[in-house]
Amino acid sequence: MSKLRPLKWLWGLIPLSFIAAMVIFGLGPQIEKELQSRATGALERADVAWASVNLEGRNAILRGAAVGTEARDVGIDAVRGVPGIRNVEDRVTLLESVSPYTWWANRKEGRIRIKGYVPDGRDRHTILGIVKAMMPELEIDDRTKRAAGAPPRETWVGSISFALNLLANLKEGTASLVDSRLSLTGEASSAEAYSELRDRLDTQLPVGLELDQIALTPPAATPFAWGALFESGSVTLSGHVPDDIARAELTKSARELFGDASVIDQMQLASGAPDNWTQVALTTLNQLSRLQSGKAVLSDTNLTFEGTAPDENTAKDVASKVRLGLPAIYKSTEDVGHDRQAEPSGSRQGARADRVRRADSAGVFGPTMRKTASPA
Repeated sequence: MSKLRPLKWLWGLIPLSFIAAMVIFGLGPQIEKELQSRATGALERADVAWASVNLEGRNAILRGAAVGTEARDVGIDAVRGVPGIRNVEDRVTLLESVSPYTWWANRKEGRIRIKGYVPDGRDRHTILGIVKAMMPELEIDDRTKRAAGAPPRETWVGSISFALNLLANLKEGTASLVDSRLSLTGEASSAEAYSELRDRLDTQLPVGLELDQIALTPPAATPFAWGALFESGSVTLSGHVPDDIARAELTKSARELFGDASVIDQMQLASGAPDNWTQVALTTLNQLSRLQSGKAVLSDTNLTFEGTAPDENTAKDVASKVRLGLPAIYKSTEDVGHDRQAEPSGSRQGARADRVRRADSAGVFGPTMRKTASPA
């Protein structure tokens, strides 16, 4: 019968324990690192950009600021579902909810500055991506902060995308959202952009978005040039006009004053009109309609008016009323003759040709300005 020798057993357990310790302490960090990678990947797949996770052994610790309990639970469930993780410790905080929920973007001098609130980093990344795609030439100054209380995500992100698209058509301007109400101010980059902006605001407003304060101006014109040409049974209105109200007044007045003559509207919207501009343009049309043919060019506050009247008295009266009918800040040059067989010569004709060339160089009428008036 063999005798038990416990001391020999003890000496045998020592190397076994050493080997086990090596296994535990050697592979433990590797296992922890693998679980860390899996947990981070799970958060990314669940689109949980606000959270971070750390592993202590097989126990996960979730940190971050969630917009609400539902978002927090999504993060916890994503980590908890990783095979090998024993427990998830919740150290998530909830973001403060703000009301109203505001967002603001200003475009000026090659930079776009963004302020206000965003729910999480995912939305911030989406918004900055939209800015870079629509306005790649601009420097971005992002000063947004995270906060809860935003409208439904689809409505909110869609509204910001719409606002940034409008801002991309402005030379300078500001777009802002207060909850689901949009305000927009600024100067359009071109006359075409101005028309497109107004059309989009009228017909393409995203579902859930409301308009608040809209103050858009067409691009500034320097000089602010406008012209009216009456010849061959037609009246052509060209150049700049400050708004649709003025455009409507001028075209209506032209149709009433010139009878059977066709009215051709080639005017473009622009800002920069002097004071009392519409009054001056209407006065000009009124007197032009009394002629057999003629043209008028209004460049800022300088009016050049010329043409052929049916008789001498009308010619003198038209020239006088053009000159005396202007506000004090305006100046005019009148050259109105009357219909007769003899054609005057000398400096008067040279001056008239020179004025035609100057008016033509303003680009109001283009090639048609090279046509001279009927003999005076």
